[in-house]
Amino acid sequence: MLTAANYFTYSKDNSLHQILPIRLHSIIYLGDDCTDSMLYVKDAYQIMICLKGNGKLRLEGEEDLLLDQNQVLILRPDLRYQLEWMTVDWQVAFIRFYCTSVVFAQFQLSVQRPSNLNIRMKQLLECLSGYEGSTHSMWKSSEWVYSLLMEIKMEDAILKAHSPFCKSYSDKIVDYISEHYCDKLTLTLLSKNFGYTSKYLNKLFKAETGFSIQDFILKIRMERAAGMLKINDFSIEEVAERVGMEWRTFHRNFLSYFNTTPGQYRKTFE
Repeated sequence: MLTAANYFTYSKDNSLHQILPIRLHSIIYLGDDCTDSMLYVKDAYQIMICLKGNGKLRLEGEEDLLLDQNQVLILRPDLRYQLEWMTVDWQVAFIRFYCTSVVFAQFQLSVQRPSNLNIRMKQLLECLSGYEGSTHSMWKSSEWVYSLLMEIKMEDAILKAHSPFCKSYSDKIVDYISEHYCDKLTLTLLSKNFGYTSKYLNKLFKAETGFSIQDFILKIRMERAAGMLKINDFSIEEVAERVGMEWRTFHRNFLSYFNTTPGQYRKTFE
C-alpha cells in the first residue's frame, strides 16, 4: 500500500528520464489528514485511484465527480481541483506522469471519467509504490505506468459496452462539427440532430472526449483558421467568415486561444 513515506519525485536533471515516452513525475498518497486547498500539477497527467471510502472531486470550472472505493480516473494536465471527504476513511493515491499529447492519444482514453479498479491495477500500484529512482527503476516505472493505462483502457471498454451512449455517437458528432464548423453550430441544433437533450448530449460528449461541445467547436474553428492564415490566400475577415464567426468574435477568440492576434500569427509565416 502507498504511504506518505514512500512519496517520490523524479530528478529533472536525469537525461534518461527525459527520453522515456512515459515519465513518472511523482506518487503521493492522501488520507484524512489532507488539507482542502486547491491542488494543481503543471503539465503532468494524473491517475487518481480511490483506495478506500468515498469522496468528491471538485474540478475548477466543471461539474463535481463523486468517487467511490475501487474507482480510478485520469486527470488532464494543468487541471485545478479540490478533494472533499465524504467519509472519514477516504484514501486516494495519485500517480503523476509526463507524456506528450500524441503518446497519450494512442491509448484513446477519456479524461475525468471514472472507471473500475481491477486486481492488476492494484498490483501495478504496489510496484510503483516501491519506485526508488534508479536507472533500472526508471525503465520499469515507465512500463508500469504504460501497463496501468492499458488496464484502464480495457476497463473503459467494458463500461462503454454497457453505456447507452455508444462511442460511435461521439465520433459522429466530431465528424459533423469537422464538416460544418463554418455553419452556425449550436448545442441545441446538435441535440436535435442526434436525439438527445442539450445537457445530456454535452455531458456524454465531454465524458468521451474531454471537451464540451462548444469548446470542441471553438477548437476546430481556431485550428482551421490557423491553417488558412498560414496559406495567406484570404484576408483575416474572410478567414473569420469561413470558420463561421463574426470578425470581432473571431479576433477575440483567436487571441485567447493562441495568445496572439490573427495578424501577428500570419506574420510569423511570411
